[in-house]
Amino acid sequence: ENLFAAVPPGVAHSAAERVSTQISGSASLNAIKFYGALVRSVAGAAASSSPNKSSAAIFIPRLLDQLLVDARTSVDERDLELAPLSEDELVWRLRMLAQVCRVCGSLESYNGRISKVISLAFGRSERPIYKAGGRLLRGLLEGLTSIQSTFGEELSAVHMCDDHPVSQKEDPSDVHWKIPSPNEWKLAESIICRFLNDAEELCLCESGKPITGASATQREIKLDRDVLFRVLRMLHAVQRGGRWIMAGVISEPCAVLETDMEGLTASNT
Repeated sequence: ENLFAAVPPGVAHSAAERVSTQISGSASLNAIKFYGALVRSVAGAAASSSPNKSSAAIFIPRLLDQLLVDARTSVDERDLELAPLSEDELVWRLRMLAQVCRVCGSLESYNGRISKVISLAFGRSERPIYKAGGRLLRGLLEGLTSIQSTFGEELSAVHMCDDHPVSQKEDPSDVHWKIPSPNEWKLAESIICRFLNDAEELCLCESGKPITGASATQREIKLDRDVLFRVLRMLHAVQRGGRWIMAGVISEPCAVLETDMEGLTASNT
């Protein structure tokens, strides 16, 4: 990661384009962890060196176009479903998208389609597919909520000298903190609520037993091993990806968080 962070912005962007083209080709499951680390490193470096601090446009549209296809549900309505790929190819693209989401930034405009992919993956009974869907859910939440450190940014510190601003490049070893925006926190909260509700709907069914004093009936857990495994995988992804929110950090103002992280960096130097 430090290697890609240290290269010039143009090189990082070019490397990201090439890696995006590579992972959009045939799947290489025998090297999926290697490619995952490569994708995460180059996507993060391209995002850090980009003017808008995002590399999402390089990776996400291409991967989503390969994962989702239109399905006509009626004469006038269309919906999205997972592309008719082999299990290996589907798992590959889900895993690569998960790594991109962790570091690329600017996920808000892609949230709807990514969440749709996650829901469709959890709707499948094949363990590798819904497991990869859990990784994608975790990656999406981490990309929206985690506080990340970046190194070697080509930033300029502006100082006043005789009433004239003087630009000076920062030390490449300086640590800079990427703090999630309030909109990213709120979006992550809504995603967590959505998939907690999905988990409940997936594992509960009507028991037929009436609730005392109400017209509704009680609900009970489905005794289905496959369904319960999918629900546990979904809850695990929410817990791991949304751990910052689950820990209560969401209540802290972003400005306070940034000040705390800068103080921590200063105390360790």
